[in-house]
Amino acid sequence: MSQPTRSVFRDTLITLCVSGAVAVGVLLCWATWDAWSSGKFTDASFWQGIATVFAATRSGVVAILLCCAIAALGVTGTLRRFQNSIADYQGALARIPNASPTAKSGEDSIRNKNIEYSEATALARAVDDVHRAFSDRESRFERSKLRLRDQLNQRTQEAEEAGARAHHLAMIDPLTKLPNRMMLNEALDKALEDALAQRAIACALFIDIDHFKRLNDSLGHELGDRVLMQVALTLRQSLRDVDIAARLGGDEFVVVLRNLPPDSAKAIVERYLGSVYTALRNPIDLGGRTTLITLSIGAALYPSDAGDAAALLRAADSAMYAAKQKGRNRADWFRKEILNDASTASQREQSLREAIANKQLTMVFQPQVRTDDGTPVGVEALVRWKHPKKGMIAPAQFIPLAEQSGLIVPLGQRVLDLTLSQAKRWEARELNMRISVNLSVKQLEQQGWVESLQGLIESYGLPASIIDLEITESAIADDPIAMEKTLRNLAARGFTLSLDDFGTGFSSLNYLARFPFHHVKIDQQFIHDIDSPASRNVVQSIIALGHTLQMRTIAEGVETPQQFRILRDLGCDEVQGFFVAEPMAPELVLTWWQERLEATQFLSEQEWKLAATNVHTISPGRSTSAAQPPSSLSSQ
Repeated sequence: MSQPTRSVFRDTLITLCVSGAVAVGVLLCWATWDAWSSGKFTDASFWQGIATVFAATRSGVVAILLCCAIAALGVTGTLRRFQNSIADYQGALARIPNASPTAKSGEDSIRNKNIEYSEATALARAVDDVHRAFSDRESRFERSKLRLRDQLNQRTQEAEEAGARAHHLAMIDPLTKLPNRMMLNEALDKALEDALAQRAIACALFIDIDHFKRLNDSLGHELGDRVLMQVALTLRQSLRDVDIAARLGGDEFVVVLRNLPPDSAKAIVERYLGSVYTALRNPIDLGGRTTLITLSIGAALYPSDAGDAAALLRAADSAMYAAKQKGRNRADWFRKEILNDASTASQREQSLREAIANKQLTMVFQPQVRTDDGTPVGVEALVRWKHPKKGMIAPAQFIPLAEQSGLIVPLGQRVLDLTLSQAKRWEARELNMRISVNLSVKQLEQQGWVESLQGLIESYGLPASIIDLEITESAIADDPIAMEKTLRNLAARGFTLSLDDFGTGFSSLNYLARFPFHHVKIDQQFIHDIDSPASRNVVQSIIALGHTLQMRTIAEGVETPQQFRILRDLGCDEVQGFFVAEPMAPELVLTWWQERLEATQFLSEQEWKLAATNVHTISPGRSTSAAQPPSSLSSQ
């Protein structure tokens, strides 16, 4: 039997005996007292009293002993559990370092208890330190979390603000502060949606600054930007709150007028256009310099002119180009015919492009003679388009198209090449003639064009002095500062210069005084009416002015002997026109030139004056066909 089992039996037996003895004793005392109090001891002997007590207790002894046994078992279990608890406690004490639960002496026990107390205290302090450290870290973590949350909110707000700024920059033109193309597209779509929902009218105005490139080049880009800002301000200040003005790019603007009543839409648009043109009527100040701004504007309405935003802008753009073709500085409404004209012009442009590439252009030359003796001095080179199906096409039918489409530059280059090639052949025949070539302002505006012309004439081995470059007065008026620099460059290289169509432009006297012209060409409109005193006085004034400035005068469009005599009497130096000779092919020029030289050698001055009254004497071999209007590269 194991030690724990024996210990349990022993404890149970001891408890049972003790509890039984105590119970029997209590029971005996109770029975004795009961017998005494009932008088049983007074009538009987001692031993009878004992028997009476015993009899009284006999019936309860067994129950008492059974109860004691049960009580003993309960007490024993309780003591055993208490004993196990003490054993567990002693085991725990044994596991503590330096603990000695089995110490026998009191001094060791006290020392061990002190050690245990110190260790427990240290452990409690460590626990407190850990708790405080954890609490501190938790507090710092909370503060860091709050700080990070604040920083995140701040960064989020900054990102939203940056996004808003980026969206603003993406939608706004930085120079004029007007909406750009992207915002315009959104606003135009919204305007059309509102117009459709409310059964209203929306209007798009396509606006272009006239001659802005020349203005920008002459004034400089800084002042050009100020012009754009002034136009933007003018367009914006007359708008209603619901309308929008935007810059597409360059010098192009678009204005969208929204929610217009159907019965008064055009009136509102025209009132707005009137306010814009009134605001730009006077020259604007550009910091010490002034300039006059004009606008070409095209207007289109939704839904009558177009069914969507893109078509509406195209319609307004087409109307704007129609306004430019009518003279600029005006507004024009979109019409269906404009698209048909544009389609036809596109086809003609493609045909002209093919004509230049396929060498369908040919040259004719109209002679120029002196008025004093009829001696030939030069020819004017005139271009013709030899169309494979339509035949010969006069310049008046394709030169304006070339100007508008930009083909005038390659066309002019082709004319120069053909003219110089022919001049080289005439030089081989020892013909000393001056060849006049009309120039377009677009050619003069080309970067490096003067150097290109110099290289071309050197490639043919010709002197620059045989080429007379004709520039119209209207071309100079567009940008006189740049033109003066270019013309002086040409004159310095040996080219002669003629001012064509003199008297039809503005500030003619100023041009004659400033620019290095060698000849002045009197426009044919003055020659046609030279019989009238007014036109004769104008021609006389031009001739006198040209001679004063040491320039030779040339009258073009001379068609009758009367016109020739008047010009000769007024002192005009040279003439050209059907009276002298029609424009002719190069091979006919050679024959005509040689015959004219032979004729003038035998005619005296008096004979020349008499011969001036007979067309056939002055112009042998002249065609009797119907006269054609004089022509040139730029206007004929």
